[in-house]
Amino acid sequence: MQKIQKNCVVSVPGQWFSRTLPVIPAAACLFFIGCGGNAEKPAAPANPQKPVAAISEKKDASLADLENAGLEALHEPIRQGQPAALAVAYKLAMKMPAQVEVSPPAPTTSDIGSWKRILQATAESFDKYQPEARRVALQIAGRMLNLTSRENVAANWSDLLDPMREVFAKGAKDTDYNVRATAMDQVALVWDWVPGRDLFTVERNTLAAWKGGMLQLVQPHLKDAEIPSRLGALRALAALPIDQAAAPGLELLEDKEPFVRSEVIRLYGLRSTLLNDDRLLVLLYDKEQIVSGMAETALKARGLTPNQILLGKTMVSPDPKVRMTVIAQLDESMDIDPAVWLARLVEDRDAEIRLKAVDAIARRKVTGELKRRLQIISETDSSDAVRKSAEKILRSETTAAAANVLPPLPSRTEAKSTSKSATIRAN
Repeated sequence: MQKIQKNCVVSVPGQWFSRTLPVIPAAACLFFIGCGGNAEKPAAPANPQKPVAAISEKKDASLADLENAGLEALHEPIRQGQPAALAVAYKLAMKMPAQVEVSPPAPTTSDIGSWKRILQATAESFDKYQPEARRVALQIAGRMLNLTSRENVAANWSDLLDPMREVFAKGAKDTDYNVRATAMDQVALVWDWVPGRDLFTVERNTLAAWKGGMLQLVQPHLKDAEIPSRLGALRALAALPIDQAAAPGLELLEDKEPFVRSEVIRLYGLRSTLLNDDRLLVLLYDKEQIVSGMAETALKARGLTPNQILLGKTMVSPDPKVRMTVIAQLDESMDIDPAVWLARLVEDRDAEIRLKAVDAIARRKVTGELKRRLQIISETDSSDAVRKSAEKILRSETTAAAANVLPPLPSRTEAKSTSKSATIRAN
């Protein structure tokens, strides 16, 4: 069985890239306050560690009791719906990155077994908790991605996949839109994640299928009534490195809320294969400044100059008279290649603009790209005048090219000599 390196990319199809997973502590802070946690570190208990069974059976175990009992004691109290147990699980999940070591040790086989039971209990009892606690539960599940990405993680890392998905699925279907948004944000961490060990081919395929299934939890929420939930789905899709999978997020460019539209531009602004320049230029006319301003920022980030942005905005104006002025501006501009813009104007929806653009091309040297455009126009344009104008340019260019290829005519003396030689060879 083929073995795959740990830093391989898992595709669905395509590539996924590793990245550091962020910590989201804000919800946890609120949760600890809500369940009676203390901001100060509790004093270490004087009594020796209590047996796991005794803590698991106790329905009102204290925070100190649960911390002292250890990881294995948490799943039963969590299943019972004890907020203190969930708080301790969160603290333990967040503890390892805060240690001094540069590379904290990865979870052992036993640790992964304990976390699996905790996640299963969390999924089973998810609805027993308050919304803030449910958000913490989702962050615990997402933290498993960080723990299992550590170097030399135990071979049973994949045991966490199914319970993680169960918790994410519970959050994605939650009645509280903030909980759904948190679920989307945790799913967004999935795309770039790979475990910290070499993968066999079967493991790689399992991981790819698992990641692909996560899309089913995200995409439906683009149509949620609440803004935070829609934004959560948008962030999750925008984090996908595969354009085809990320593309549905662009639906929210038509969202009724200006902030949502501006977030689409912010998240997709550098992905020109998904959100091209022309579409961004059209968004410069959005009636909400937050949207038009974000579109201009995105165009500048792509390297367009203010002059190019202004010219592009003019070219996509809804008013044909405004678009017509672009042709005159091309003659005056020194830092813009006219061929690029004329190639677009010859496809304008207004026939008069197309004709003017073709006439402007006739006054310039026709490049290969423009020739291809003119060839199509001469055959398919709906306007007779435009077709004939394009044909005229192509004929003149063809004649000029043929004249340049033909050798110069021989002189009269050379012609006579050539004729004589030919006659001798013929004889």
